[in-house]
Amino acid sequence: MVMALSDCAITERQTKDRPLTTPQTQPNDELNLTTSDARIQELLERMNEIADLGAMNALLAWDQNTALPDGAGEVRGAQMATLQGILHERQTAARIGELLGELESVVAKAPYSDADRGLVRETRRGYDQATKASGLAALAALITGE
Repeated sequence: MVMALSDCAITERQTKDRPLTTPQTQPNDELNLTTSDARIQELLERMNEIADLGAMNALLAWDQNTALPDGAGEVRGAQMATLQGILHERQTAARIGELLGELESVVAKAPYSDADRGLVRETRRGYDQATKASGLAALAALITGE
């Protein structure tokens, strides 16, 4: 499962015509991530890339289901498989595991924010799911001989 931090919209990226809007519990709430820790920034950048790749894959799937011309399914399937492979590589990158290992104990204390803790917690959940799925796929391939 892809953890989509874009759902939380904790970046300041903008579209061509308008800034991204953020779902918030209160109209003026902001997610304040610690900007002084390069590890938080690196983790956020990696998770934003994963969210972007997931959104691209969803767009390809939508297009396949709504507007794909006859005979183009094989090509689109190959495109989606390639993108899914890249997405999985990013989700299971060893560097994410390293960052989580470094950050999990330190974000519990000041000066780290609730947003930092949420970023680390949700990244851990997605990372664990993705890496466990990789292990299961490898085990299944070993058992079936593929």
